[in-house]
Amino acid sequence: MRPVTIAVLGKFPDIFDGFVESAEKYLPSIPKVFVRDGNEITMPTGSEWTCIQGPPVFSNPGNANQAWQAAALDSDILYCGDDVRFLQNNTWQLLQEIAYSDPKIGMLSPRIIGAAGNALQTNPKPEGITYSNQRLALICTYIKREVMNTVGWMDPVFGGSYGWDDDDWNYRVRLAGYKLAITPLVSVEHRHAASTFTRTGPGADCRTGELKFRAKWGDAVMNQIAADVALDRPFVPPAPAPVNNLRAPKRLRRP
Repeated sequence: MRPVTIAVLGKFPDIFDGFVESAEKYLPSIPKVFVRDGNEITMPTGSEWTCIQGPPVFSNPGNANQAWQAAALDSDILYCGDDVRFLQNNTWQLLQEIAYSDPKIGMLSPRIIGAAGNALQTNPKPEGITYSNQRLALICTYIKREVMNTVGWMDPVFGGSYGWDDDDWNYRVRLAGYKLAITPLVSVEHRHAASTFTRTGPGADCRTGELKFRAKWGDAVMNQIAADVALDRPFVPPAPAPVNNLRAPKRLRRP
């Protein structure tokens, strides 16, 4: 099996501590790289943790690049938000097995319990692999090392604003010929309501990031992304068959 490194960013102890608890319960022996924003979090200790102090001004793509670059050069990356909670002992093993079952898969998401910008991540097909025509929200994403070697790092131009750094990364992955996929065999919980960004300023305002993306790629790519989103349809389970509760009339007894 290929080596895997968990990469995670964090700022607030009440969010990050829950991530650490679930990671050490379900993925105790996997190397972990943590990039801290600010100084509120107590750095995790233990031989599996590599802890890095982020720059004074937070940048999501910049801090993510620091985490990715700190992993071993032959290691795949399981990139997670610190509001992710693992639920299975075989999380990384299954993700790796499924990711490599198709050489064209570049990034693979587990099923997300909670909020996700891509509805397929919360409602993939119950069997097999669900392929997505739109970006994967980078909530908990298995990324092959060959993808990083081909595509490069996140674009730091998206630092200082919220959003579209992941759209840019996803688009570049697809542009390189890789597929984006989701598996129903692994699930993680996403405690989205307590996410860092809703506390620290930019919140859900993605307009600046969108303008940066448009300036980089142009209107034609923006229109193509919108068309790709429309191609995806989340799995809708069939409605159960109606239950007939009407009882056959009792036979009348003859006197």
